[in-house]
Formats: sequence, structure tokens, C-alpha cells
Amino acid sequence: MTSIHIIGIGSPMGLDCIGWEAVKELQRRALGQLFPGGHIRLSSCDRPGSRLVTLLEQTPAAILIDALQGGTTPGEVYRFTPENLSAYPGALSSHDVGVAQALALGAALGQLPPRLVIYGIETGTGESPMNEADTTAIFERAITGLYPAVCNDIQSWLSS
Repeated sequence: MTSIHIIGIGSPMGLDCIGWEAVKELQRRALGQLFPGGHIRLSSCDRPGSRLVTLLEQTPAAILIDALQGGTTPGEVYRFTPENLSAYPGALSSHDVGVAQALALGAALGQLPPRLVIYGIETGTGESPMNEADTTAIFERAITGLYPAVCNDIQSWLSS
């Protein structure tokens, strides 16, 4: 049985919680029950920084979901691998040690899972305040792209 850990990264402030909300939606859709050949664990983490490396230790496969601010269309979903993450100018996380830096550390230490993808959800520039309708629209657009992509990754991992 393949173990897959899906981690929503963020904080309780503003759209930075979009990774957490995505994990809640995956739980609501009973993602784990769709793939009986795997053990899928869903969790959320508040700005893990370098602790992310520890969370990924001894995990054969992981999916990370976090907000990003790259100035593109809010709700757009981007898929990264550890190798191509640094090429994106809208680096994930605005925290002291963000996802990209933590994964670089994990790679240097040889402690990343063999299978790892990162989904960044564009939240916009953050320059103008969002009302609830805007926030809901961003999340609905994001989950529309995120859900099938995550299912595709899981199916691919379980069938190989």
C-alpha cells in the first residue's frame, strides 16, 4: 500500500489559508476513499518553514498545496516539482523560510520523498482588499483545477 501525504500549507490570515481550505475540500470529497490502493493522509500546517523537511521524512509520496503571489489570475493552479519550483518568480510562501527554501534544504540533505509535487494557488498581488464573494470565487476556481490534478497524480503513483 502506497502512503501519500497531502499537506495544506498556510496561515489563518486572508488568502494564505487557501492551502488549508483545499485540504478541507479534498477531505469533504472523501479523496482517500477514491483510492483504496493507497493510504492517503491529509493535514494542514501553519507556516512550517524548515520543519517541512521533517514532515516529509519517511514519506514515499507527498503533495504540498500553498498560496502564491505571482501576479497572475487569482485562482490559477500551478504544478511544480522540487526541480522546477525555483524557476517560478512568484515563490510560494511569504514567510521567512518558504516552501521553496525548505525543499532546497531537504534536497541538499537527501530527505525529500521520491515522489513530490507542489501545487501553488495564485491569490493575486494582495494589494487590494478582497470581499467574501471575491475570496469564494478564487477558491472555487482553484479547486476546479486542483482536484482533478491531485487525483491524476495519486492515480499515476498508485498504478506505477
